[in-house]
Amino acid sequence: MQISTSGQTRTLFTAVSHNLQVGMYITVAGFTGTNASRFNGTFVVSGIPATNQVTYTAEESVTFVTENVTGSPTVVRRSDLEYIENTRILNIRSFASSGTTRTIVTNEPHLFQTGAVVTINISNPANSELTRYFNGTYTITVTGTNTFTYTGVYQDPTNNVNRDPSITIATTLPNGTSTAVREIVIATVPSSTQFTYIMPSSNIALTQESATGRVSATAVTASNRQLLSRTIGEITTSIAHGLSVGDRFRLTNLTGNNQDVFNGSHQVASVPSGTVVRFVATPTSKNLNTKRLDGNTSARINLAAPHNLVASNLFYLDGTSGDDTKFWDGDVNIISRFSSGTTRTINTDNPHYLSVNSRFRILSMTGENANEYIGDWIVATVPSATQITFTAVNALNQTQEAVTGLLTRAQTVSSVPAFTVQSRSKATGGLADITFTANHDLVAGELVRITNIGGTFPEEFNGDFLIASVPAAKR
Repeated sequence: MQISTSGQTRTLFTAVSHNLQVGMYITVAGFTGTNASRFNGTFVVSGIPATNQVTYTAEESVTFVTENVTGSPTVVRRSDLEYIENTRILNIRSFASSGTTRTIVTNEPHLFQTGAVVTINISNPANSELTRYFNGTYTITVTGTNTFTYTGVYQDPTNNVNRDPSITIATTLPNGTSTAVREIVIATVPSSTQFTYIMPSSNIALTQESATGRVSATAVTASNRQLLSRTIGEITTSIAHGLSVGDRFRLTNLTGNNQDVFNGSHQVASVPSGTVVRFVATPTSKNLNTKRLDGNTSARINLAAPHNLVASNLFYLDGTSGDDTKFWDGDVNIISRFSSGTTRTINTDNPHYLSVNSRFRILSMTGENANEYIGDWIVATVPSATQITFTAVNALNQTQEAVTGLLTRAQTVSSVPAFTVQSRSKATGGLADITFTANHDLVAGELVRITNIGGTFPEEFNGDFLIASVPAAKR
């Protein structure tokens, strides 16, 4: 056998006709010597210059004219990969991260396309914490023959912990076997016994033939999610989920709004349709570190741990201390209530400051059928500053009666302040000195999280810290 290469295009000259076609998978093996790694591997045929020639695209760019080879090289068609590419396991050469953008380099051309769903499994026994920023199943963007990127999250499946996904890591070599596998994603479902999927890396016509094998669903993609109430989460899937009430499932890789509530293991509470599933969400709580007013209508709270909230998220404040507890918690006393069918009416002793579609919670109530009022609700109408109505689940006819109870308003996140670090240095006494590009509006005693600082000793600056002093508006 002879070989030649021009850039990334390899050409093999076989002793006899090979009967291969463009789009077929092949495994090239047996090359030895200096250029062995440049030819051996699994590839897709890109051209057939002659009946005894075949070309394919390799990972490394190198050029030399036709020459004889050492070893006993072979070219074998891999028809199995033309149907089930997910059995092709690629070794990861290196990995890196900038912010939430992860970069993967594979040992061979990955043959993936932008939008492919790929499962990453990086092994690094010396630093298992690091792999939690990379491992998982993600939708990728192709950036090169053997490189691709994706937006990563931090995942700790054992403890169900979600942390800030931003991290900067220079190109790092795996410490152990690390792989990337493309998952098969169903494209259409013509019938209950047939489905189609796309194999873009193997563009070849194959005739129908009998075969034996097994198919099992490993995951479906969530196309939409929402919190129907504080404790009811809803997921819409891109295809039929196949779940029933009581089944358990796991959500991963969701970012943004209320990610802590959605990511994790759940049990199906109801199945409104074949692509919609609801579950009982476990509300998360965080301890308050400090609170302060920025003006008559703006308040700022600082938590003792990262909150993972974004602008427009809803949250409740509960149990704040001081003389202004009700102001911060958004509490108001309930003095009476009545019900007509599923429409409940609540009267309060002071203005409730709620509007249509506002969320609120009734924490306590006396009287008969109090359990039909206690819970999380959405305001339906606002007849007055001290009266609201909401739609409940169960019908109940009840005349107005005086009761005692407590209602609390859901608060809305208006912004999550973030600042860009301009410079950093270590000061005396073990203090870190950080300068931002803009005024930070922070005060001593507040907790901050610093992420994505590179350079020397990043571990001394990235993390959660208590502000010791504020020497200047940007420092």
